[in-house]
Amino acid sequence: MKRSQESTEQDANETNNTRKCLRWTPAEDRILVTAISDLLDMGGWKADNGQFKNGAWAKVEAIMHQILPSCEKIKPHIDSRVKLLRKQYDVVAKMLSPSASGW
Repeated sequence: MKRSQESTEQDANETNNTRKCLRWTPAEDRILVTAISDLLDMGGWKADNGQFKNGAWAKVEAIMHQILPSCEKIKPHIDSRVKLLRKQYDVVAKMLSPSASGW
């Protein structure tokens, strides 16, 4: 029984090691925010409902690659990071709002 448990743990470790995990550096976060800001400054990329139009994230990706050519981030990774940054921003904004508990 112990041998099969070791084998299962080894298989799990191999699976985790073969999956490529992209980590975002603070510099890449800054570049992402800069790219989104640049896109908004260009104008014409926001729909009436406040969302980005089709092709906007591809343009953000292109801007990121212009600023940092070694950047390996592509649309799914950018979407995921934007969701996380949006959640973090909402939490900080809520803490700093006038209705906050005074923390």
